Amino acid sequence: MRLTVKILIFLSLTLALPTHAHTRLSHSEPQAGQMLHESPSHLRLHFSSPVYLFKLTISDNKGMETAINLEQLSDAQASFEFAMSQLTAGEYVVHWTIMGADGHKMSGTLPFAIMNHAHH
Repeated sequence: MRLTVKILIFLSLTLALPTHAHTRLSHSEPQAGQMLHESPSHLRLHFSSPVYLFKLTISDNKGMETAINLEQLSDAQASFEFAMSQLTAGEYVVHWTIMGADGHKMSGTLPFAIMNHAHH
């Protein structure tokens, strides 16, 4: 009897794990931690399953934050692409907030940097 109770407790805990843990940012352009030689023309985010993108901002190392307009997005999708305005050399962090099909919200960051052009 005790073994059956232990198995049932184990199964209930295992099955209760949130399924949103499986949705993740699987690929991005620029990639996390990437050092670029020039400003990226686009920001691309690819998730492991379709998600709703709720918030997307880019902040620089001076604390200036720019929100990207997401009004045109109404459907869940796995890939997102946004045209980027010209960025100057410096460090940047993309902050994203998504909601999976299961209703759980997740947030993450994507840091990248643009290097100064050194003249030889």
